[in-house]
Amino acid sequence: MIIQGKQYEVLLKKKLEIMRHGEENYTVKTGELGTEFVLKPKPKPKTRYSVLQKAGKGYSFEQGDTHWPNGIVEGGEPWLIEYE
Repeated sequence: MIIQGKQYEVLLKKKLEIMRHGEENYTVKTGELGTEFVLKPKPKPKTRYSVLQKAGKGYSFEQGDTHWPNGIVEGGEPWLIEYE
């Protein structure tokens, strides 16, 4: 198996596991027990949510209720997407 640009000799069971997940998703970890091949941690997805913010043009709402927009006005509040 070729992992991180180096050739390694592994057992058939481990080779099949690496092939199933993809060689690019593994990394080499050396420790007291020898060389291990472990899956790279998956990146955490960024949280995405909509918020109301004051802007030049946006919605006006009936009695401040976001479920009842009256129309688009100057100085209103548009829905904007933020990432965390």
